[in-house]
Amino acid sequence: MIKKRSKPVNRRRSGGRSKWHELDVTVRSPVERRRRNQRIIAWVCRIVIVGSILGGGFYGIREGLRRFLWENPDYRLAEIRVRTDGILTRDDILNIVKVKEGDNIFAVNLSRTKTSLQKVPEVDQVEIQRIPPNRINITVLERKGVARITIPGAVEESALLLDPHGVPFQPRKKPDGFYHLPEITGIKLDVLEPGQPTSRPEIKAALSLLDLNADNPRYEILAIDVSRGWCMSVTDRSHIQATFGFSNIDRQLDRLRRLLVYTDTNRRNIQTVNLMVDKNIPVVFAPLGGGPAPEVDEVKPKVVQSAVKPTAVATKAKKSEPTKPSAPATKSSSTSSKKPSSTKSEPKSSPVFKAEPFNASKTPTKKRDG
Repeated sequence: MIKKRSKPVNRRRSGGRSKWHELDVTVRSPVERRRRNQRIIAWVCRIVIVGSILGGGFYGIREGLRRFLWENPDYRLAEIRVRTDGILTRDDILNIVKVKEGDNIFAVNLSRTKTSLQKVPEVDQVEIQRIPPNRINITVLERKGVARITIPGAVEESALLLDPHGVPFQPRKKPDGFYHLPEITGIKLDVLEPGQPTSRPEIKAALSLLDLNADNPRYEILAIDVSRGWCMSVTDRSHIQATFGFSNIDRQLDRLRRLLVYTDTNRRNIQTVNLMVDKNIPVVFAPLGGGPAPEVDEVKPKVVQSAVKPTAVATKAKKSEPTKPSAPATKSSSTSSKKPSSTKSEPKSSPVFKAEPFNASKTPTKKRDG
């Protein structure tokens, strides 16, 4: 006997546990297709409505900005205030930023304008302010040159200026006092990039020396030669050739100040000095009378005369007293040899000059002879 398979039905339990209700559900395909199409059409309508609202809002906002902001005559630039502390003029700055009167104040890109000014090598700091309805303020602070880098034999137009931060730049126009700036030589210009800070140790040491010596009127630096690579040869207005190291510059300047006090007290002039040595500094003093030191009165040259031969004086003494014995003649010759300055026929020799060590830890107390 074969059992018939029962048709699958939906069963729902209701009431007690033992009661079951059977539901026969049959859905026709046209009805389901119509419902699905209705859902799709509803979603499309929603997307179209939202897109129309967003598009209309965007168009309305843009049109409102165009009419009331971008093309509003009240927001046209009527005044451009430019303030600078250097040689750049107002026209130079406006040509760089490409901003002119009559432009819309909100159409000016402040970030791009500031970047274009910062690319100029001689510009240090830039500040731009937009002040509605019709004004823009531009403030430019230029770099201040404290030294110039030159190549011996090259034209002055190729020289670069250095600011206190070690940034080389080539100005469009020579500033006032260009030729009075200290000169740094011994550096190749092709290794420097204008507008970018340098990390070369010789340049940093030279700038540190100029900064620490800025308040010393007694020692005014004219030129710094860094061609050796391990020291600096410095020349001042008194033509003193001083050698500085790259480190401990403040200590070296302190030794130089003590040495200048010593020279002013003893009325001496310095030719060369090596300040890299801590003690017993090698100093070469100029010959006395070779030229007065700055702010020191002229001193008469002291001449060291050569010794006089005693035989010539003894012969003269023998001629004047031929009757005296030989012993007194020897005495007169020794007496006359002690006073060689009385003979007018002896020529004067040139000044004697040699290097002398100087101890910076000791302060001068008395005036030395010779």
